[in-house]
Amino acid sequence: MKTLSTEVTEGKPVVDPMRSLIENLSKGERQARETLSGMSQRPWEQLPSRLKSAARDDVSAALQSGRTRADLLADGYKVHTLTHILRDLGLGG
Repeated sequence: MKTLSTEVTEGKPVVDPMRSLIENLSKGERQARETLSGMSQRPWEQLPSRLKSAARDDVSAALQSGRTRADLLADGYKVHTLTHILRDLGLGG
């Protein structure tokens, strides 16, 4: 991913990987989409709500700009993950 969110604690930077993932999803980055899709060991319902929200925002923006489901799959989402996101958006999946 291109950026890492950091905070400084006691003079040392602390990376928040979830925050970085969310920021990179909001930029529509392929690696962030692949990372989210790779989290399949956890049920979709158990993922943090802010992460699911960022994924829904990413997919919604992509669809509104004319991207197709096939494009989103080519851009890094796996079928299982994209199905959950589309279902959350009311698009059936």
